[in-house]
Amino acid sequence: MRKLIIASTLTTLSLFSINHASAGFDKKQWAVHLLNFTGEIPNKPAKGFKTLTYPIKVVKGTDDRKTYYSQYINFNVPTQKRYAYYVGIQPQGNNEAQVIFSVFGDAKKIDAECSGSADGGAGSSCSKRVTYKKGVTYNFIADFDKEENNYNYWSGYVVDTSTNTKTRIGRWATPIAWEYLSGKSIGFIEIYTGINSCNEVTPTSAFFEGGIGELGNNVQSRGIINAAYDVGVCKGKFNFNSTNPAEKTNGRTFTIEQGVD
Repeated sequence: MRKLIIASTLTTLSLFSINHASAGFDKKQWAVHLLNFTGEIPNKPAKGFKTLTYPIKVVKGTDDRKTYYSQYINFNVPTQKRYAYYVGIQPQGNNEAQVIFSVFGDAKKIDAECSGSADGGAGSSCSKRVTYKKGVTYNFIADFDKEENNYNYWSGYVVDTSTNTKTRIGRWATPIAWEYLSGKSIGFIEIYTGINSCNEVTPTSAFFEGGIGELGNNVQSRGIINAAYDVGVCKGKFNFNSTNPAEKTNGRTFTIEQGVD
């Protein structure tokens, strides 16, 4: 993700008509956001949640290296600066996916395999390759480890719910002034490998469950996901919808149809 685009949240089904006016771009567009959608977890402790889980399931779409399905979550610090992390999954083909944990701002990496930056700016980014299959829910977990030397230490994990395999993606530390995690999120679906034309937007569908915050003593607070809104250079160039499955009333399935110029 290179740039997060934020707009007003829609509260009803979003379905946009196609605009046939243009025919491609003058140059390739990178990290193309298609949809954004907000979410929030209630009953937040004063300093925020110490453990958050965000489940993501890709229902349909290409298995090739193209699409990023992600959640972007703010820390509890009350500031206009970009103190947040994102997690998500990028299919890579050959039954594999890259899972990512990136934190932005004055964070520092702990694991040697993590980078010392996030999307080319301040922060730290960690990633791993895992076995991947559509229709499987992957739970992305941020878990507080300890406080030490004015930093909060965190570990990021992904759990393949079909096998209960838990993989640590990486560890990083944030200033204690950031406190813990707010439970406020902006999810997104993005073509991170770039496109030359909006007709390269291919059909996909993914279920994003509302975030789950741990309150202690085996008590959880479950968040909601709001309807999506289209964004970016292909806004209005593809049909999409947001559905709220009856069995998962705190989550939504977002479906994107073929784009056109």
